[in-house]
Amino acid sequence: MKNFGAGGSSPTQDVVAERAGAYICKFMKVSRAHIERGSDALDTVTRKKSPSPPVEVKITGDTEVRLIALACTQPPDGHSLWP
Repeated sequence: MKNFGAGGSSPTQDVVAERAGAYICKFMKVSRAHIERGSDALDTVTRKKSPSPPVEVKITGDTEVRLIALACTQPPDGHSLWP
């Protein structure tokens, strides 16, 4: 095991972040998540799925189909594109 300093003390988080090539703020955020998630490394680095979409869906599949179909038709008279 590598000796990290006088008396075998652990390196500071600044030193670990620098050695890992990471920004200290990102290192601190990951360290905090690691502790909050019971020190499970895989759980810490695995992206969590949201139980629901971040924004409520406003258009249903049927509405989306009709909108796409309409957009594929000729634009109204006097317009080269749909307004």
